Order: sequence, then structure tokens, then C-alpha cells
Amino acid sequence: MNPYNCTKPGNLFVGYDRLLQQLLNGLRDGNSFALIGGRRCGKTSLLLQLQKELEQTAPQPLRFLPRYLDIQELDQRTCQNLFEQVYSLTVREIVTESQQSMNSEKPYQSFLKAMDQAKPLLNEKYGADWVIVLLVDELDVAVHSLPNDQFFQNLRNLLMISRFHRHFRLVASGVNNLEQLISSGSSPLNNLRAKYLSILKIKPARQLLNAGFPDGFDEDLEPELFRMTGRHPYLLQGLLEYLWNNQNHWDKKYLKSYVQEFLKDHNTFDNWLKKFRPTEHAVYQILAKAPDGRMHVKEIKMKLEAALQPQWESALQTLSYHGVIDDSDPDEPEIAGTIFRDWYWDKMPVSKDTNPAHSKGSEKATDPPNTPIYIVNQAYGGSIHSGMSAEDALQIFKELQTLIHCLNIEERAKKQALNAVEQGKIELEHPKPDKEPDKDSINTALKTTTDILKSAEGSAGALEKFIQRTQRLAPYLGQLADWLP
Repeated sequence: MNPYNCTKPGNLFVGYDRLLQQLLNGLRDGNSFALIGGRRCGKTSLLLQLQKELEQTAPQPLRFLPRYLDIQELDQRTCQNLFEQVYSLTVREIVTESQQSMNSEKPYQSFLKAMDQAKPLLNEKYGADWVIVLLVDELDVAVHSLPNDQFFQNLRNLLMISRFHRHFRLVASGVNNLEQLISSGSSPLNNLRAKYLSILKIKPARQLLNAGFPDGFDEDLEPELFRMTGRHPYLLQGLLEYLWNNQNHWDKKYLKSYVQEFLKDHNTFDNWLKKFRPTEHAVYQILAKAPDGRMHVKEIKMKLEAALQPQWESALQTLSYHGVIDDSDPDEPEIAGTIFRDWYWDKMPVSKDTNPAHSKGSEKATDPPNTPIYIVNQAYGGSIHSGMSAEDALQIFKELQTLIHCLNIEERAKKQALNAVEQGKIELEHPKPDKEPDKDSINTALKTTTDILKSAEGSAGALEKFIQRTQRLAPYLGQLADWLP
């Protein structure tokens, strides 16, 4: 039976020993965490492995009780339903009927009252030092389902200052939206400590190889596998899956055919691309076109357009936790994996003479141009002139919605701002048939939202953060964005 299955979470889990130990030590110290990583980059596998290790941890001085919850599996994502799920997971081993309805008007207060009744039973079964560790997968999916940030504010209260704070920890996974929830002083879950996923080190990558091929490969095949996959756990296990099924064909020419089969069977790269903003695209292209696919961060910043330079660090981090660059040397990041690189160039409108995958007589990338680099695939609704597509703009609008949810302002103003920004989002998602999104309508939605937030009672820092994100839409809006500071 083929031991490899790249789509099964937790299958042949290897690596991340140091990260797991950091999580275990932090949980003992009372901390909670956010695991940030791209789709198929190992977040679920890491949560499941952490669950196993917590279950095997000695019950002294704390009795850890891990409870896994996948937000994507829930039919309803309301504050009431989420606290009902947390309660059910907490008491599942001490009561026959663990499902209890919470008051729809005050679900958090109802949850706390239910916990008051459950605590003596929990103490009796586990001792006084029990700790529920909530392992919440894809927490950021709930952002767009909830009408406001009440659940996240309540969750912060539970973890930080409630009468049960010593009994609860949280390890939540997510992508861009989770970053927004933890990123600033006004964010509702800024108490979570961010941990970012990355590619595998050499040793665990070899452990993954040895799981199905204990006798190893010839000396050429292993480095070729690592070069093609960039030691991305999902890509590496995916290729090994095809190799195991075709053990009579292990040379390099067959590897290329397995890559094509893999790309036909999986659309993961499309999902990654949807999370890339203009700065991620620009930084990735700069690295992909650099000699040997690597460059010092100072040079990367210099090659970026002025409008993109403020986001260069964030872009490198995003590319790293998607596993498409290797930043183990933080001063000189490099491209990780030729599979994604070659797929990326085929998707982007870049001529073959500037595509490193088409360099003659060498695997090395061509020298980077001195002019700014623009990327946008026409298939994604982009414009090669603006450097930003409607899809890119839509992603920023979604981030703006998340940010508004997190702002510490009066609820009435928050609802008005969310309604205004929703109008721009709708125009981007559903333009008139055979027409581009109306940029005047999008610009009006942004101006209206900004005016609402300026007049709302709240911190100036929160408004400044909103405007900073809005400024990233300037390349898309063009001259219409002259009103932006």
C-alpha cells in the first residue's frame, strides 16, 4: 500500500520539532498561538501532531486536554454556535449530553454560566489544574461569516481575564485574515503569538523520503526532488506518491511527467495565487529572475516600485509561509522549488526571453531587469499596465472588511463602514456583463467608508491603519485615488 498521500492531513508527519516544542512550552506558560500558513502548507497536520503530543504529555503540573475544531466543518458560524461548540468539546468526557444551547442574545455570558456548573465535574475528573487547549483549524474562515467581532473579543476575554482564563488556551490556524486578527493593538486577538510555517529542513525531508523508500535513491534523484519541490512537505509527498506507484521509472525524465500529472490532479497553486498581492508578485518575480534565485533583501527593496516598498517585509513573510521561498537566511532569501516557479511563469504574461524557466544552456535565471516588474495574468482579470488586477483589489477589500471588524469603534459606525465597503466589493465581484468593474463606484465606496471612520469615535491609530491598507489600491484606481493622503 502506498504510504504517501499528500491530501491526507497528518500523513507521515515529519519536522517542525523546534516549533512544536515552542508551542508546548508556551502553552505551559499560559500563552496562546496563531499558526499562519498557506493552503496545503501543513497547518492541519501540525495541529493534529500537537494534539498527539499534548495527549502524551505527563499530567503534572498541568493536565492538558486538547480539543480539535475545524471551522470549515460547521454548518453555522455564529457567536452562539461557536461557543456551543467550545462548551461541547470542553465537557464531552464528563456529561452524557454535551450539547447545550446558549442564549442567542448573550452567548458568551451563557457559556460562562454553563462552565460554572461544569467546573466541579471537570475538577473531579481531571484535578484542579485542567487546561482545555482549543486547536481551532481555519479560524479566519469565521471572519466573513460573523456580523461583527463579538466572538473574537469574547474569546480574547476568555483567554486573558475571565474567571476561567487559567483553564483555556488557544492554538488557531489560518492564512491572511488570521494575520489581520492578531496584527495590531486594536485587533481582537492580538494576544495570540504568531508562528509561521515554512519548508522542511534537509533532515526531516529525508525522513519523508525514507518512509516509503528505506533503501534511498541514487545520488542524483534526491537533490533533484528537493530542487523541484523546494522541500515543501505537500509537494514533496505528492511527487513521492507518484514515484512509489512507478518504482521502475525513477529517472529525471519521468519526474517531469509526474509533475505534470500532479498539476493536473491538484489546483493548490491557484489558491496560493489568490492570496498574493501586487507586492508578493513583484518580490517573487525579482527573486525568480535573480542569479541562482536569491538576492539580498536590500536589493529586493531597491528594485520595488516606491508604492510597493512599504510592504516588502510582509510580502517575504507571505511567500515564506506559502513555502515558495526559503528565508532560512533572512538577509538573502531564495526561490524554493522549480515546480511552482515554472507554473507561475506559465500563468503570468511574461515573455520567454525573461522567463528563467526558458534560459538557454543553463538552469540559472536571467539577470533581473533594471525597470520595475509588473505581473498580472489576464485569466485572473488583470491589467499588465496597472500591476494590479481586480482579483488583487478584491483581496484588499476583503482585508479591509476584516480590519473594520477589528476596529475599536462604536458599533453603529462599524456597521455603516462595513456596508459602504461591501458596495465596492460587490462591484469587484459582480461587474456588469462583459464589462470591467466600475472604478468610480469602487472609489466612491472607499471614500464613503473613510469618511465614516474619520467621524467615528475610536482610536486615530485604527483609522491610520485602515488608510494605509486603502493606499495599496492606488495602483488599481489610478488618478481616482488622488484623494488618498
